Amino acid sequence: MTWFSLPETQTVNRAAFHDAAGAAAWLAGQPQANVTAMLDALVAQLSAFNTFTVPPRERFKVLEVLRKAVFAVSGECQRRFDGKPLPLLPAEQAALDGARLLWRACRLGYLHCLRACLDRDETLLSRADKVAHRAITCLRMEQWCCYLAGTDVDAAFWRDLHAVYASAERLGVLAESVEDGLPRETTASTISGQYGMALLLHLANSFALTRTQFATAARWLVRWRELVVVQDLPETRAKSCCAALDLVAATALHDNCKPAEQPRWLVLDAVLRKMRKRLESLNAGESPESLKLGNNLSAEACATLLEILSDHLRMPASSVPRPAGESGDVEVVWGIDNIYRQLGGRNLAEPSPTTTYVGRVRTDQLAVFGHVVDPSRDQMVPCEAWRIERHAGGTIDLRRQVDAEGTRMALRHILALRMAPKSPWLLATTSRLSAHGHDVSLTAALEASNLQPVIAVQWDGTFGKTVRSPGLLHTGPGGERRVMLPPGLNPQTRAVRLVDAQMETPLPGSPAQLVERGGDHECWSLVLPDETV
Repeated sequence: MTWFSLPETQTVNRAAFHDAAGAAAWLAGQPQANVTAMLDALVAQLSAFNTFTVPPRERFKVLEVLRKAVFAVSGECQRRFDGKPLPLLPAEQAALDGARLLWRACRLGYLHCLRACLDRDETLLSRADKVAHRAITCLRMEQWCCYLAGTDVDAAFWRDLHAVYASAERLGVLAESVEDGLPRETTASTISGQYGMALLLHLANSFALTRTQFATAARWLVRWRELVVVQDLPETRAKSCCAALDLVAATALHDNCKPAEQPRWLVLDAVLRKMRKRLESLNAGESPESLKLGNNLSAEACATLLEILSDHLRMPASSVPRPAGESGDVEVVWGIDNIYRQLGGRNLAEPSPTTTYVGRVRTDQLAVFGHVVDPSRDQMVPCEAWRIERHAGGTIDLRRQVDAEGTRMALRHILALRMAPKSPWLLATTSRLSAHGHDVSLTAALEASNLQPVIAVQWDGTFGKTVRSPGLLHTGPGGERRVMLPPGLNPQTRAVRLVDAQMETPLPGSPAQLVERGGDHECWSLVLPDETV
């Protein structure tokens, strides 16, 4: 039995080479410095060669000749989409699509070789461990590209990942250590470890991690991936972290809605123990460097990330769609500037003598029309329509189609949304963000209501002028008054006073304590005049 299907090959060769020597000669003649040209050439030649009937060992040798170039081109493509806001720009999306096509073409070649091993081909069977390892590495690299770009992998990825693992299991090579320095992770790994790594990255929920968090988490998981256990029977210990798999499924985990055809169980206990021990050591005062956690994050940030990862591994998101608590469309406005204007905040220029009168007019317009009619400023606030996928508790899942007019988004960015035209605007922060085909989906944590636009006024001694910035006054947990400000104002070093954005009247309280630093904002608690910080 084979767990994957392959296209039929033919005797007509449309590739520029037919053996390893020819592949090396062809490669030497290519424009190595032109990434786009190299990408197109590699995809075209690999795709053509994959349809050619060639002895399995020779196919493997050709793939090995081209492999270093595949990694190099993929690495250059990554630079164009790594950590970019969503949705990707056309050039960024093209780079991602190209990298995925490249790894899929390479993977198909190795799957041809793997099937030959399963068919007991004597010329290649002795290299079965390396063949399977190469195939699963291609899958891992495609997954890595997708996650760097905030894009989910597809069903074909999971089907082939499980199939390669099942094939290696049948061939008895799961635990064989294979040297491979091209992924730049470790010099050697097992097929079982690579399979575990793919599942760990999935469970880590990269779409809810910042770029720095994801890169750091990936380095940790690389060191712990060999601790992942896949077994034939579920773990019976009560506190064990055990998830069901199906080796013929097209999903990461088995959803338990029906019996698995080829059941296995993923046990993460050893990985979680590593995390727990590191967390205990950090809390005891040890440094991240001494615990081999790197130096990209502070001890506090490392502890936070370890807790997040532990939660994600213990409570993986279900592949079964969650019931929607509420449906319909919502209006969404992104960023402090746009939210400020949507709420009727006035022009940030210095106030004129008619400020009080204008402020009253603005207040009346808001009451009557729901917006301010002000010809002195651009009233076109970018407002997007999103579809509610789920709304429960303090979070909301939204989705919309990608279009050229939509805002580009990132994690920890703020948005304002309202459920109906006359309902109040709610403040939220993106906690998960991903792309799926032609759609972008997000999860937002609802932060506050009672939004009020304010102007943050600060004296800039360096340039000898007053700086006026938009802000959003709101009520936080427990009734605490807070204000959202653009990053970098530094109220603790230079005093910031708040004024009403419509009436230009002073407001009581000033930013005192930083509560949260997001991707495009800072949230500060307010101290009232009779309070001490």
